[in-house]
Parts: sequence; structure tokens; C-alpha cells
Amino acid sequence: IELYEFSRSNAEFSMDAGSGRRHEFRTGNDGGNLGIGEQAVSCVQLDYGFVGAKDSAGPAGPYRGNNNMGIGNRCLASVVTGKYNVAVGQESMLCLTSGYNNTGMGDSVMNNITNGFCNTGKGYEALGRIVSGYQNTVIGADAGHSLTTAYDNTLIGYGSGYTISTGNYNTAIGSLELNKVTTG
Repeated sequence: IELYEFSRSNAEFSMDAGSGRRHEFRTGNDGGNLGIGEQAVSCVQLDYGFVGAKDSAGPAGPYRGNNNMGIGNRCLASVVTGKYNVAVGQESMLCLTSGYNNTGMGDSVMNNITNGFCNTGKGYEALGRIVSGYQNTVIGADAGHSLTTAYDNTLIGYGSGYTISTGNYNTAIGSLELNKVTTG
């Protein structure tokens, strides 16, 4: 792993070290972003600057995401104005653009989230389909997998609440609990 540049309070590390590919790295007024892994935190832009891998496809413009940390290939790869997000694991929060205060740990955790906030997911594909839900706490592989716009759910255990898509205020503790509920 090679540190390409460190300027102000942003840093990018890449798995492409030694490959001959050059990654641009500039900072603007905002900062505090950290990306470790191929295309991690790759679309955050600051005052027309770029944080992450320049060859990653992403929107152009003066975006101000800050205080995001992504560790793992393609995690937080689409973040534009999102703030205070932590993603650890391959493709964790892959589609997040403007969400804030989300924490995900595990492969593909919250990989469809775009603008949700205050969600916590831990485990393989936990909150895997969430798009704009908020204040959900999910622990366990595949737990809360089908939640999309739901809020205030607490799901603990492998696959708990797997079928809930838009239900709110659900609490499940145990493996495969609440798997018959979809909108409750």
C-alpha cells in the first residue's frame, strides 16, 4: 500500500501502488476524508478538487463531503456530500452519496444506501438494500437485508428481519427472527 499524497486533512491510500497508475489528490476547504483500498472514497470532491482515485467514474462539480472513512475496495465509492460516515469492508456503502452518520462493518454492508442517516450495520450484507432509511441498528450477516426506507429498527442475529422492507419500530433478537414480516 502506498500513500500517494497527504495534504491538509485528507489522505488516500491505494492498492494500485507500483502499478504505474497516477492518482490525483487535491484538497479544498473541507477535509477529514480517508480512503484505503481501490476506489475507496473515490468521488468526494472539494472545491473542484478530487479525493481518491481519479479514474473512478463519479459526478463532477464542487462537492463537499467530509469526515468520511472508507477501508476496503470500493467502499464509500460514490460519496459526494456525505459526512461522518465510516465504512469498513468491500463495497460497504458503495452507493452512498449524501447520507451522514452511518457506520458499517462487513462485506457489502448498506451497499445500496444513498441518503440514509444514523444507521449502524455489522455483518455480511447487513442492511444490504437500505436506500434512505434512518436510525436502524442491525447486527448479523443478512440481518435487515430487505429494509429500504424503514426507520427505527433494531435487529440482532443472523438474518433477523430479513424480509422487512418498509416496517418501522421493529425489534428482533435471534437468528432468523421476524422473517415473515414485510411492512410491520
